[in-house]
This record gives sequence, C-alpha cells and structure tokens, in this order.
Amino acid sequence: MKIKKAEISGFGRWSQQTFDFSDGFQAIVGQNESGKSTLRAFIIGVLFGFPTKKGQNNVYDPKDGSKYGGSLVITVSQNDYKITRISRTQSELTITDMSSQIVIEHPEEWLSQQLLPLTRASFDDIFNFSQRDLAQIAQLKPIELQKLLLNIGAVGSTSWLDVANDVAKQSDKQFAQRSTGKRPLNLATRRYEKNSEALHDKNDAVADYVTGQSDIELQQEELNKKQSQILDLSKKMQDLQYLMQQYTLYKKAMALKETLTSETKLVSDEDIDEVRRLAIMTETSQKSLQNLNEEKQQQSTKIKQAPYDQSTIANLEVENHHLQDLEKERAVLINEVDGIRSNFKIEVPKILTDSEKDALSEKDYGLIIIIVAVLFGAVMYFIFKPALILAALIAGLGYFFLKQHRDKQSKIRQRYGMLSITEINTAQSDIRRMLQKEQQISELDASIDATRDTLVNKLEPITNFLNIVVRPDDLEMTMSQLMHSNDQWQLRLQNNELLFAQRQQQILTEIQKMQSSLLEYSTAKQAIFKKYQVQDSESLMALKQQATAQLRKNQRFNDMMQQIKPEMMEQLQQIDSITDLQEQLDNVEKEYNQAQQAAFTKQAQLSDLQAQQQQRTSSDQFLDLQQELANEQTMLNDQFGEYLAERLTVDWINRALQAASQNRFPKMQKIAAQYFTRLTQNNYIDIQFVKDDLSLVQKDGHKFGVSELSTGTQEQLYVALRLALSQVIADIVSVPLLIDDGFVNFDDDRRAIMLDILQEIAQQQQIFYFTTAFSEPHVKQMIAL
Repeated sequence: MKIKKAEISGFGRWSQQTFDFSDGFQAIVGQNESGKSTLRAFIIGVLFGFPTKKGQNNVYDPKDGSKYGGSLVITVSQNDYKITRISRTQSELTITDMSSQIVIEHPEEWLSQQLLPLTRASFDDIFNFSQRDLAQIAQLKPIELQKLLLNIGAVGSTSWLDVANDVAKQSDKQFAQRSTGKRPLNLATRRYEKNSEALHDKNDAVADYVTGQSDIELQQEELNKKQSQILDLSKKMQDLQYLMQQYTLYKKAMALKETLTSETKLVSDEDIDEVRRLAIMTETSQKSLQNLNEEKQQQSTKIKQAPYDQSTIANLEVENHHLQDLEKERAVLINEVDGIRSNFKIEVPKILTDSEKDALSEKDYGLIIIIVAVLFGAVMYFIFKPALILAALIAGLGYFFLKQHRDKQSKIRQRYGMLSITEINTAQSDIRRMLQKEQQISELDASIDATRDTLVNKLEPITNFLNIVVRPDDLEMTMSQLMHSNDQWQLRLQNNELLFAQRQQQILTEIQKMQSSLLEYSTAKQAIFKKYQVQDSESLMALKQQATAQLRKNQRFNDMMQQIKPEMMEQLQQIDSITDLQEQLDNVEKEYNQAQQAAFTKQAQLSDLQAQQQQRTSSDQFLDLQQELANEQTMLNDQFGEYLAERLTVDWINRALQAASQNRFPKMQKIAAQYFTRLTQNNYIDIQFVKDDLSLVQKDGHKFGVSELSTGTQEQLYVALRLALSQVIADIVSVPLLIDDGFVNFDDDRRAIMLDILQEIAQQQQIFYFTTAFSEPHVKQMIAL
C-alpha cells in the first residue's frame, strides 16, 4: 500500500488542504506547531478510525468549523482507491475505485482486509514511532530494556511488558520471601498461625468441633484436588488450542508449498534497467526521427514567398511616372490660372451674359431722346408753346431710359472693379480661357486621384509584405523605399534558399544517424529478450514479476515454517484434519465443565459443614476465635491466590513474548545487524542472543550488554530492530512507515547514515519522515509546512 495524496476537509489546524506525496522517501518539514503531528494523526485516523475523547485524547476538531475528516488516495495492487472518512462521532467511510469510479459496498470490511492482520495497536508497534517512543528507552531499567529488545519481534510486546512489570510490582507489594517480612501477606500468615495455636489450645473442650474441623479439612482436600484437576484441564485446553493454531499455520504452509516452483528463471535488475533504458532511448530517437522528417517536409514552407514579381514593380514605377506627369501638367495649368487671376485686382468675376454684353455695346438712346426733346422744345417754344409739355414728357422718357442704361453699366463695372467698358470686353477672353483651364484642372484632379488610388491599392499588398508605410501624399518616397526594401528582400531570399539547402543536407545526415541508433537499440533489446526467451518488454516484466512472486512465496513459506516448533512437526503431520482436534477440545471442555460442577458441589458441601461447625460450640470466645481464624484463612487463600496468579501471569507473559519473538528474531537479527553496523560506523558488527540474553559484538570481538550502551546507541539498536521487523513481515503486509522526529539523539554522521538507510528502504516501502529541521541536500522528496 502506498499513499499518493491527502485531502483534508477539516482536521485540527488543517482545513481545505491537499498534500501530494511521492512513492518513496517523503520528508514533511516544519517547525513546532506547524501541523506535522496533525497530518500524521490524520493519515492514521483515515486508515484506522478517528480518535475519541476517551482518556483526554486530542481529537483534532477543526479550528474554523470546517467539516471534520477528509480523504486519502492510496495505491493497492497497482490500482488507485480514494478512502473518505467524514465526521468523528458517527464516522462515515466511503471507498471509491478511482479507475472505474465504483464505490466499494462494504468499505470497513474491504479496508480491514487490505490492512490484515494489522490493527491500530499493531500498526503503532511496527510501522509508527516517534522520539517519545525512543525517549522511553532511557527510563527503562537494564533488564527491562533487554526484554523489550528481545521481544520486539512480538507485535504489541511493549504494552504486554508494561503489564508484566505492573503485575510483578503489585505482587511484590503483597509478599516477601523473608520470614520477618512486614508486607500484608507476611503479617496475615503470622496472625493466622497465632490464632490457630490459640484455637488448638481449646481442642479438648471442643472435641466435636475438632471432629467437624477434620471433616471440613477432608472436604477441603477433595475440593483442592478438583481445583487441581480443573487447572490441568485448563492447561490441556490451552495446549489443544495452541496445537490447532500450529496445525492451521502448517496447512497454510503446505498449501503455499504446492504453489512453489523452481523452474522460474530469474531476471536480473541490471537487464531490466537496460531494457527500460533502451526503450527510453528508442522512444526518444523515434520522436527525434519523426521531428526530423516533419522538419524536412515543412522546411520549404519556411521560405516566405513574395506576393509579387519584378515585372509588377516595373509596372508600378511606370504608373508612378505617369502620375508625376499628370501632376506636372496640373501644376502648369494652375500657374496659368494664377496668371489670369493676377490681372484682376479683385476676385475674377463671372463672364458677361448676352444681355450684359448688349448693355455695354448699345448706344445711349436715352441721351439721344433727351437731346431730341430739348431741340423739339426749343422749336416748339417759338412755334407752339403748349407743345412744351410733350417735349418735357419726351425728355422725361429719355431720362428714364438714360438712367436705366447707366445703372446696368454701373453694376457691371462694379463687378469688374470699375474697369472701363473696353477693358471689360477685353477681359472676357481671359475669363473664358481661365474657365477652360479650371475645367482642365478639375479633369486632371479626377484623373490624378483615380491614378493615385489605383497605384496605392496596387502598392498595399507589396508594402504590407515589406513592412513599408504607404504615403499617398508622397508616393515618390514610397516607391523609393519600396525599391530599396525589394532589393534587400531579394538578397535575403537568396540567402534563405542557400540555408535551406544546407539544412536539408544536415537533416538527411541526422536521419541516417537516428536510423542507425534505432537499429543498435533494437539489436541490444533482442539480445536480452533472446537471453530470457521472451518476445517483448511486457513478457520480460511478466517473467520478472513471476520470479519475484515465487521468491516472496518461498520467503513466506520459510517464515511460516519457522513459526512452527520443530518438535511439533511430526505430531502435526500425523493429524488427519482439524476436526479431530476440535473434537478433542470439545471433550476436554466437557470434562472441564464437569470438573467445575463437581468443584461447585464440593464447595457447597464444605460451606454446609462450616455452617454446622459454627453451631457446635456455645463458647462465645471460641466462636469468635474460630470465626476470626476462618476469616483469616479465607483471606489468606484469596490473597495467596491473587499473588500466585500475578506471579504466574508475569511468567506467562514473558514466556509467550519470548516464544513469539524467537519465531521472527533470526531473520530480524541479520537485517538489524547490518543496519546497526552502519549506524555505529562499524563499531559493532553483530547482534547475538541466546534465550534471555542479548549481546552486541564489536569488531575486535568484545561483547557488550544492552545496559552498557549509550542512550543514543540504545536508540539506534531499537530503530534497527523496528526497521528490520517492518521488512521481515513485508510479505504479509506492507504499509507506509511513519517516523516523527525519531533521531534527535543521533549525531550528525549517524543521522545522515540513518537517512541513507531510510531512502534505501523507501525503494520498496513508502516512508513518511516528519521533522522540524531538515537540510540534507541529497533528499529531494520534501514538503515544507
């Protein structure tokens, strides 16, 4: 099992937080109160259940009110699963297969099966420890530390050793082996002996009481026999139960042995690494070859082609010259118009109309009429005076015509700047010629604009291509820049074509080189495939996995066989089935129940005799003495029973833990000795143990007991055994190893060696190392909090 990601909804100081983890060694670095222990508690809580408030435990309630809980993404058998545990008091567990998005129906059973045979306690005993666990070593007595190290192979041994020590201390407080001891049982025994002697002094006076007491003792003896029989049957039941456990383990080992085969060919890690390297090189070369072929096909498109040819440039230059000619012609006409305008002091007037021409050219008939009227009046003055009225009328009509004619001429002259009539008539040809010039200028303007627009439109795609700004008001400058840029472009085009030819030749050379490399890689891989008689990489990896699986099965088989006592092997081989053992156990249990019932009957009979004994005397003094003696006897029986039970419990715990540890300790010894040798920088080269004695051997052959080691070396021995145990049981269960600042008492060199060992183990087992200060440069997998 490996943990890939932690998604925390709310847990202690963490809210809406996500952590991505690597497969191997993962350092979680942060100062005090940064949340390292909280993250470790979250991982354990998702796997085994969140903590309760029992015993004042820290339950890590979210500080900002976020929803309690979160998720872990784990990898099991190359599949990813998301484990989500929400709420603390009524925890809800959901497990989703990430590949198929299928939700597991019975999540608790599924998770327990993946962690089997681990419980929360056994996980802490093997895969989870901190500096606090190591600090407790310094507080142990030498004999207690030796027992802890000898029994570390028995999961849960630490708590059982604590129980044994507590029980032993409790029993020592009750009784001392010295006859003069003043402990409760010693005092009670002497008091009972004194009262018993006083009771026997009155034996003659109470003959019946003595007889009754004899009967009571007889019944007590029979009761003791029954109780002894019960103890024997209880031991027999325990032996049968242990035999059934051994037989179950034996059958599993035999079933596993049938699956073992010696025909699987071992694949070396070097060949696997070489095939992977060749595969990577092949893939890289194929991609490079593909890129070269694509570049070869696309190289020609990289030469940017001009959207015009040189004839287009020549045509544009001709059109530009034509435009310049039109502008020059327009300039000549404008000069001529300006010359005509300069002849007039005022704005050039409109040309005369026909009526205006007549007004200027007509004779002054009104003046003639006036002259005629004057002459007529002079004549009539002498001939016929009344005719003067007619002469006056004729003179008035002449004056009207004279004034009208003079007004027309005055308006025309005012329009022409009071020129004379002769000058006005002379100017009409100039005005008419100016109007013609202006008409020609207007036509030239339209032609120039049309020509300029056409030329600009033709220039735009070329100037855009050459990054030139078109200046419609200065096309001459634009054409000059265009000709210069076009010359530069032609030079670049020739240079690009030359570079293209060179690159094409280079690509062909590189393609040939890549093809040759691919052939070499293929030949090398085929040689390895031929060595193992496989067709491809997948078949080689399958062969490797098959060989590894066989090695693990063989290792597990050997481990199972080591847990079976050699002296029981012959007995186990003769057992037909576990049903026979179960029948024997049922029969013993039946005898045990019958013996208990008989003991209860004897106890009832004894109680009746004791009641009768109390009624056989009338002496209050004897009755009080007898009652006190009986009470003391009962108290002594109970106290001695508790004392013996406590001493037997201590002995049973020590023997059970020793037996459990010795099943795994030989394998642990070899691995732990290697780690301990490295941690002590070859100062100690071996770990030896014989029964209850554990010794550390230096390179000069000297042996030291555990109590003779320094605190740091004791911790290093403990850590070496813990790491060895996690590897020994890896064939049964493999989960991440959690270490919380576990090497404070290590010096710098030994801590560096310890980190190297952890990174080696991390190649097979994921490791989380929580620390406050971590600066080793060779460690890359680090998360800073």
